[in-house]
Amino acid sequence: MEHQHPTTSATIEEFAAALSDPAQVLAHAGLAPEDQRAILASWASDARAIPGAPALRRLESGAVVRLADILLALRDIDQRAGNGGDDDPPPVPAAAAVPPRIIRTVAVAA
Repeated sequence: MEHQHPTTSATIEEFAAALSDPAQVLAHAGLAPEDQRAILASWASDARAIPGAPALRRLESGAVVRLADILLALRDIDQRAGNGGDDDPPPVPAAAAVPPRIIRTVAVAA
């Protein structure tokens, strides 16, 4: 099946409302990877966190999903895209940007 590309956020929300599990998003043949990512990122948002249970998210359908499962699905999309899920450069220590100061001692004659 050819990927359908929802053109508006309302259309993506309609797709998302019919789904209740990250595995369903990944298995949905009609969604392009960028649309799968948009749905999963929306689900991972802190706005969907259940009060008192920050590791859980409540979806449009009313289903409750573990944040860890959503993040694993996002990582799966990255791996299928070939970037292994980590496309950020390694962090640079802040001290590396500051050149060392040369301190000279001067001998004082007594």
